[in-house]
Amino acid sequence: MEITETKFQEMTEELLAKFGTQYKEEVESLLKSFGSELSASIMSEVEDKLKTIIPAKEPVSDDKIKGQAHGFKGFGDYVKAVAGRKDERLYKGLQTSVQGEFIIPENYASEIFKVALSQANLFGRTRRFTVNGNTLSIPYRVDKDHTSGSVLGGLTLYWTEAGGSITATDLKFGKVNLRLNKLAGLIPADSEFVADAPMAVDSLVRDVFGEAVGFELDRVIVKGTGAGQPLGFKNGAALITAAKVTGQTAATINVQNVLDMYAKLWNGSRRNAVWMYGADSLPQLLSMTLGDMPLFLPGNNVFGRPSDTLLGLPSFQFEHCEALGTAGDVYLADFSQYVTIEKGANFAESMHLYFDTDKMAYRITIRVDGQPWWETYLTLPNSATQSPFVNLATRS
Repeated sequence: MEITETKFQEMTEELLAKFGTQYKEEVESLLKSFGSELSASIMSEVEDKLKTIIPAKEPVSDDKIKGQAHGFKGFGDYVKAVAGRKDERLYKGLQTSVQGEFIIPENYASEIFKVALSQANLFGRTRRFTVNGNTLSIPYRVDKDHTSGSVLGGLTLYWTEAGGSITATDLKFGKVNLRLNKLAGLIPADSEFVADAPMAVDSLVRDVFGEAVGFELDRVIVKGTGAGQPLGFKNGAALITAAKVTGQTAATINVQNVLDMYAKLWNGSRRNAVWMYGADSLPQLLSMTLGDMPLFLPGNNVFGRPSDTLLGLPSFQFEHCEALGTAGDVYLADFSQYVTIEKGANFAESMHLYFDTDKMAYRITIRVDGQPWWETYLTLPNSATQSPFVNLATRS
């Protein structure tokens, strides 16, 4: 007799609790392969076959589960407990401040933050600090002008004869002052959906929240105003703009633009910098050549080049770039020169917020801040300027 959909879901959740939710596709595929032969009595055989598919993933012991998530085998298990409201693990392992509201175990919030970082292109590239309090001050050398011969925040060296006096110069330091800002989101879900498909809720809150957080972190690292959110490099004083070519056609990016931007990139950033461009800019980048050499090379693992490159530096399409021909349609930036602080995520649920519509509410809050590490761009001895953050002027 063919197994019911409900029983199939229960068997899936049991296996995912042992092997990990990241193997959902493998688990479901294996269970379906048994067809009409699938039954609860052959679960041990199913597990044995699953071990051959996932040899490096060992079943998680109950003791280990309890240590990580207050005794819950996974977020789906937690959701089922919340729906029933009678599971003792909800009251022994977690603190509740209001009847019907529960703080979800920290490791589930951490999973969402991991998804966010995997979806974000920029946050993981920044110079990151985890803080216990609300603020962090990070010093930097005031090194913005080399035209007078001083470097590294005011240090000047002098040639002197033996026995001669040495002139002292003071180094100048500044501070980047960061204060945590809160990013928050709220999702309502039908109670029937929560009770009938807890694993689907797991995917919903983890992946949807994670992708949304990653999307927003990318946006503010570029465009953030600094008021209640991180300061984006586009709004910082260190951004430097390469001029358009005289007589350049509107809404174009040409080879000289790319070369000029590269010339304005701080020399110390040429190991870490990346190009970012909008979807409508890609066709023009693909067609660029310098002599017979293409400037843009699509990624190819066969040749040890996992990502697209432009002038040898990694490049990727970025949703937060501006329209073609507008300043911000292409950037060249080194995010090791952008600092961020974080204090992790908090994840909670409530049955009261949407009580009249019989919905559960899931809330995520993440506290972060960030800004460029440079107070302004650098002026070289020949008066040329460079920065870790480079833009291209509007071409209209």
